[in-house]
This record gives sequence, structure tokens and C-alpha cells, in this order.
Amino acid sequence: LLLGAKETWDDAKKQMNDSKFLDNLKNYDKDALAANAKLTKQLQKYIKREDFVPDKVKAVSAAAMSLCLWVRAMDIYGRVSREIEPKKAKLKAAEEAKDAANEKLAIKQAELQVVLDNVASLEAQLASAKSKAEQLEKDAEDCVIKLNRAEKLLAGLGNESVRWNAASSVLEKNLKFVIGNIVL
Repeated sequence: LLLGAKETWDDAKKQMNDSKFLDNLKNYDKDALAANAKLTKQLQKYIKREDFVPDKVKAVSAAAMSLCLWVRAMDIYGRVSREIEPKKAKLKAAEEAKDAANEKLAIKQAELQVVLDNVASLEAQLASAKSKAEQLEKDAEDCVIKLNRAEKLLAGLGNESVRWNAASSVLEKNLKFVIGNIVL
């Protein structure tokens, strides 16, 4: 039934005598069985038989027991695979949604990085401007101090001007008498 032959003893003997029989069993398309609900339903008439149990079949033939185990395994695989198939589809959809979300996340992270770079640049400009402003304030304070000192110096020199003018007058008078004082 599973290998696509008629369900007769003669056809079964022909298949078991085939040199590729074990290879056919090993390479059997399990997924096609899982997709074929009709074939799985037909297989149930054998699976449900009371004499198609590995222990009872072993009493007749060890090789037949192995075939019985293989048929039962294919039946279980087919039923489980049909149950899992919708879950696989959901998983694939969830993975695609996750991948799309990760792509959006990567785009948003790149945009965020651009914004963070701009913020860092602006913060650097702000720090530079603050540093320059502090230097200008310090220079302005130095200029005010120097201006005050210059005003005091000028005021002091203004007082000296009066004294120098008086001393100059005295020296001019004394200059007139220098020749007379030299003679004396």
C-alpha cells in the first residue's frame, strides 16, 4: 500500500524480492505520506488490526516484525507531521514577521545613531562656545582691571604734571641765574 503496489501476497513477495527493497524503504518519501490523508486513512485498516502488533508479528517472523515497526513508524510520522504542519506555517510567518521587525529596528537604530551623532556634534559645539565665552569673560575682566590701573596711572600722572610744571618753572628761573651762580 505505501509503496504504491497492489495489496496482494504475490505483489508483496515481488517487492520483497526486489534488490532495492531496503533502499526503497530507507528513501521512502515520508512527507508525501503526511500530505496524503487518504493513504493514511487506508493504512489505518492495517494499523488497527490486533494481529498487526510487533510482538505478535515477531512470533511469525523477525523480518516481518521489522516491517511492522516501519509501517507503524510511518503512520505515526504522517499523523504527527500533519499536526505539526500548521505550526510550521505559523512559525514561518512569525519568523518572517520577526525578520521584518528586525529590518525596521535596524533602520530605526541607524536613524537613532544619526540623531545621536548630531547631538554629540551639537554638544561639542556648545562646549566649545561655552569655553570661548568663558575665555572672553576672563579677557573682559582683565581688560577692566587694566583699564582701572591705566586710569589710576593717568590720575597719578596728572598730579605729577602739576608738580613737574612747578619744578620746570623753578628750573627756568634758576637757568636765568646760572651764569651768575657760576661766577659766584
